[in-house]
Amino acid sequence: MRISCVILTRNEEARIAQCIDSLLIQKEVVKYLEVIIVDGHSTDSTREIVKTYVDTYSEVKLIECHKWGYSYQRNIGVNCANGDYILFISGDAYSSKNLLKKYVSYINLGYEVIQGSIINISNAKFFSKIMRTLYPSIYSNSMNNKEDESFSTVNVLIKKDLFNLGKFNESINSMEDKEWFAKIQSLNKVKFIRAKGAAVHHHIHEDYKQYSKKIFKEAVAIGNITIKEKSKKYNYFGWLSLTNQIITLMLFTSIFLFVFPIIPNTFFTIAVFIIMLLLPIIFKIQRKYPRNNTLKYNEKIALIIYFISFYIIIPIGITKGKIIGLKNLYLLKITSYR
Repeated sequence: MRISCVILTRNEEARIAQCIDSLLIQKEVVKYLEVIIVDGHSTDSTREIVKTYVDTYSEVKLIECHKWGYSYQRNIGVNCANGDYILFISGDAYSSKNLLKKYVSYINLGYEVIQGSIINISNAKFFSKIMRTLYPSIYSNSMNNKEDESFSTVNVLIKKDLFNLGKFNESINSMEDKEWFAKIQSLNKVKFIRAKGAAVHHHIHEDYKQYSKKIFKEAVAIGNITIKEKSKKYNYFGWLSLTNQIITLMLFTSIFLFVFPIIPNTFFTIAVFIIMLLLPIIFKIQRKYPRNNTLKYNEKIALIIYFISFYIIIPIGITKGKIIGLKNLYLLKITSYR
């Protein structure tokens, strides 16, 4: 059995050694193991750390890219892989001790795509504390493999032959793994299974800025994909539904103010919209957290601010993605006419 582990990195000096070590200690499980680090032009010491492993272990290989991008780096990793199966693991994660053994057992049963479990780990920063309180199930110590996250390259094993049907889409900057899997499933009947015992520990949510950028990129990708595919099958995390609800809310507010111009000024319009937007958020928080919860007053304020910002970030991102998708379709039609 030949397995190629493909790890994408960009400025992962704090965690890449742990990631590589967690895989190398399992090399006796398979006949052939290679660990391919595809670095997206890191500006820290990530590449120097990886080079020490390359000099020490024949299994470790480093590919240095001149640019950064999930799809771009993954496609390079696939092209350079010599294994029959490709294991994608995030550069900010490390595997459990029996990860490869679990995967091999499923390979022997004939599965082509094996989705491993993800145990999310957050740091001790204030934002991570809020996120742990807000979404306790995401940070559970038990293995996390939600139905709405049916495919994730944080931890997944894929038969290399499947990439003959198509590579990762380099025109989008996020959600490309989910888009790829949905297309492969539609083109071919893939033998897929969730492997709860095959787990990795994944570091997430460094701070609010990092998480917000991630959310925005994913929202833009969802908007772009849904326009291109003319389908809502990519409605991951319910974000598309949320965006439609907020747009409906804005239209309702505008109609209300037009029909009942009690105080027809800009300040009143903004105030009504904010109140209507806050109500469902406040009700959701109250249902989720009774008064005897452990959050302090300033933490509750921060939690509400995060809720509001995500309500704004996601619709803007999806709308931007839809505009990009429409623009690309228009340019495609113009080109085809010529």
